[in-house]
Amino acid sequence: MAGKSRPNQLMIIETMKHFDIQNPLSVLKIDDTYIGLEEGKRAGGITLSRARLMPSFKIETRVLT
Repeated sequence: MAGKSRPNQLMIIETMKHFDIQNPLSVLKIDDTYIGLEEGKRAGGITLSRARLMPSFKIETRVLT
């Protein structure tokens, strides 16, 4: 994946293809940076952070049942 870096979602999408994962909501992206969380968000997956985020970063909360 030369030339592709975060927050480009292609790294996550290529990993999903490698493991034959079709549904991006089956992916949990855990990161402690804004860029890492943006990468997961762009890929359509679920993101999780334990870091304090910048006030401008909008957090979407989803409850999965």
